[in-house]
Amino acid sequence: MKRTLIFSLSVVVFLMMSAGLVLAGGEKEKVAEEEFVIGMAHSHTGWAAAFDVAFTCAVKYAADEINANGGIAGKYPVRLITGRDCASIAAEAVKSVDALLAKDVDMIALTCDSSGAIAAGRHGQEQGILMITSTGSQPMTPIRVGDWMYASNFTDNLMGSAIAIYAREELKIDTAFTLISYDDAYTELPKYFAETFEKKGGKIVGEATYNFEQVDFGSVVSQIKQLPEEPDAIMTAAFEPDFPAFLRQIRAAGIKSRVIGADALDTPTVYSLGPVAEGVLLCTNRVPVPGSEYEKIMKGYAEEYPEHVENAASIVGYIAMYLMAAAVEKADSTEPEKVRAALDSLENWQGPTGPITFKGMKNRLPIMPVHILEVVNGKGVYRKMVIPNKEDIAEPY
Repeated sequence: MKRTLIFSLSVVVFLMMSAGLVLAGGEKEKVAEEEFVIGMAHSHTGWAAAFDVAFTCAVKYAADEINANGGIAGKYPVRLITGRDCASIAAEAVKSVDALLAKDVDMIALTCDSSGAIAAGRHGQEQGILMITSTGSQPMTPIRVGDWMYASNFTDNLMGSAIAIYAREELKIDTAFTLISYDDAYTELPKYFAETFEKKGGKIVGEATYNFEQVDFGSVVSQIKQLPEEPDAIMTAAFEPDFPAFLRQIRAAGIKSRVIGADALDTPTVYSLGPVAEGVLLCTNRVPVPGSEYEKIMKGYAEEYPEHVENAASIVGYIAMYLMAAAVEKADSTEPEKVRAALDSLENWQGPTGPITFKGMKNRLPIMPVHILEVVNGKGVYRKMVIPNKEDIAEPY
């Protein structure tokens, strides 16, 4: 059996069936030697499905494009095998990966849920299986799993550093206040922002914490109001429902600081908040600019998956499929060891939203574009692509 590259994807069962994916399970399948077979271990249900489903659909869409052109490098057709539902639960992710390890696949992708990706990824690591995460942005996932796990999305430390650079260099923001939750690693992202922000000459004037699903942010509002001067910006990785509640309360209290968020804010809910969200800055993988390569891809994608076209997980999945295709083409092989070596050597690979580099990066965390949007009149208006220099990226922890 060929060694396995795990590429975990989550998708609702009926979408898998309608998309023409093959369910994992049963007897091990014999596949043609020239096929590049991707096993997918993703959540079909639970919170992670909101991201994994769109990611999966985009991988399928990209794979269909590749196959329509004769496969990778004209000789390696792509086939997808979907694993059992990870259900946004780490133990179920392990079961999904274990089932795929028994299949004759070349690669398995892991769910966006970092706890599931780490738990399942360790099983793949034990067998020397090449793995790649989906939209999960936790930089510690590849580090905690080992040298067979790669990130395909921008990570929290890259994202926090990128928007800190934009705040300092483009907006000339001098002071910032951070709002952090320790309920999840993602909502600790403002720490990365703070490190790069101060490195670039800014000053963090205060920090507050909150709990998930907190209703009353009165104590945070008071803490900000008691500062000698209102900060130029407030940075948080809070998301729904916490972010709308926090935003409404600081604006009701008369706090006018610019609010800076992460990629979880790139949602219809945030854009529909009305005047209270005006001027909010956020990170994304999307490039909603007329005539951009992103827009061209999404135009075709919308014909097949209209419900996911504005979900940033879609472009991450599309890029991930072509990124892996680039590694297979460079390796001229589907063997995981050779594909891994090719991934390690990729430098300034030009994806549809900008260049991606693995070469010279520690812990298999790529440097890739972070795109900045500003909420204007209920829409995300494109501002800039930021690709931090290696030395400006905060170290993961």
